[in-house]
Amino acid sequence: MNADFRQLDHCLSLAANDAQQWGNVCDAVAEICQATGAALVPANPAFRGNWMSCSAKLKEHLPEYIEGGWHLCDPREKVVELMLKYGHATDDDVFPDRAAKAELPI
Repeated sequence: MNADFRQLDHCLSLAANDAQQWGNVCDAVAEICQATGAALVPANPAFRGNWMSCSAKLKEHLPEYIEGGWHLCDPREKVVELMLKYGHATDDDVFPDRAAKAELPI
């Protein structure tokens, strides 16, 4: 576990100077949390424009997710609102029903 946090610390230090490294930060967070993916949204959308970074696994399935219109009816879209409000959020904050969550493609 300490190695995972050292990796995250390393990724964060790189991302502080190179915005292209934020995807690696998401991968490290997903690994630490044993999650299938992680997304990072801007805390201030006016800063450097609107952007989002996500882990490689999440990025791989994002086109299918958007093309299928899942973003229009996915209750996890509330996660972004909570992230902007509190600085962090997970599926568990909006998805108490694991069976319903399992039906979503991502």
